[in-house]
Amino acid sequence: ATAAVTEALLLGRDGDRQWFRNVAATVHFCVVVCLLPPLVGAGIGTAAQLAHGLLPPSAWHIGWLTWWLGDAMGLLVVTPLLMTWWPLPFRSRQSAVEWLCVAALFIACGVIVTHYTGQRGEQLFFLLLPFVGWLSLRFGAPGATSAAAVLAALVFGLSDGVDRFATSVYVAFVGTSACMGYLLAAVLNRHRALLNEVRHRADHDPLTGLFNRSRLEAELRRLIKRRPAAASHALIYLDLDHFNVVNDT
Repeated sequence: ATAAVTEALLLGRDGDRQWFRNVAATVHFCVVVCLLPPLVGAGIGTAAQLAHGLLPPSAWHIGWLTWWLGDAMGLLVVTPLLMTWWPLPFRSRQSAVEWLCVAALFIACGVIVTHYTGQRGEQLFFLLLPFVGWLSLRFGAPGATSAAAVLAALVFGLSDGVDRFATSVYVAFVGTSACMGYLLAAVLNRHRALLNEVRHRADHDPLTGLFNRSRLEAELRRLIKRRPAAASHALIYLDLDHFNVVNDT
């Protein structure tokens, strides 16, 4: 967790806008920033455990895998969460309330699966994956990071009484789900960026950046349709002689 907080501070408050902008940047973040650095730390930690007799030599691979997955999950979950949720990402109260309802449903289903279904809860835990996709596609990076945090919290409820290998499987599932959610958020961000670009090109003049004629007519129709009875509007028409010469030049 300390490494994740430090990394979030180094990446900066606005780093999520860079890492989740497109698929390539998201893959680079997940692999280069979050998955590769813990390999070294896991190797050093496992070697120290073997040297002090805390880990039997026959189980070094399980210890290394558990150590690496724990560090990698901390980076995958905590770092994007801090980058995305400071400051609060929602611009409207409606979006915040909608996210809160979906997240509450996600948490409720997770608690039921992990605490009230006994041994079957360990098998049904993987059915929570659709919530990750739902939150990621609906809310982008905030939804993906919050879904990963909820899954990580639920894993602690399954870790009691479970062997280290099963715990590693759950941790790997959380990491894989987090990466999938981040990729979906990146696809959504890219789609929104392309859609905004298309809308801008359709409504603006490419030379001046001002509204074009179609956008002007649409705005006039909107004002005429929605204006109150006592309201009035004015249209200024400015005609410049030989302005086409300036355009051509």
